[in-house]
Formats: sequence, C-alpha cells, structure tokens
Amino acid sequence: MRRADEYQRRCQLEALAIGFGVLLMSIFTVGLLQTAGVGDLRQLVQISFLGSILIWIAALLFKTPRTR
Repeated sequence: MRRADEYQRRCQLEALAIGFGVLLMSIFTVGLLQTAGVGDLRQLVQISFLGSILIWIAALLFKTPRTR
C-alpha cells in the first residue's frame, strides 16, 4: 500500500469499508440466528467472513474500471 498512489488507496479504503459494513451486518444476523437456535455458529461466521471478502473484491473491481 505504501507504493500505491492516492487514488488507489482511496479505492481500496472505500472497498474495504463496504466489505466491513457487510461483515458487521452479517455477524449481527448470525447472532440473531444463533439466538433463535438456527444453524451452527462457527459455520455461519465463516460464511459471513468469506462473503465480506468477496464483497470487498467485487466493490474494488466495480469501482476501478469505471474511472480508467
């Protein structure tokens, strides 16, 4: 990240913020499902983490080609 220019850093930060927001909402949903006794906590947390990483990558890919 140190060698990236300001625009690349900004795109990366925005995509990371979107992915983190998705992770927070997913973990909140997992907590509600666990309270209701639905599903396995460990598996649902792993799925949420994987989903947030995929959203982060998708947001970064969506943002960067538009401005090239």
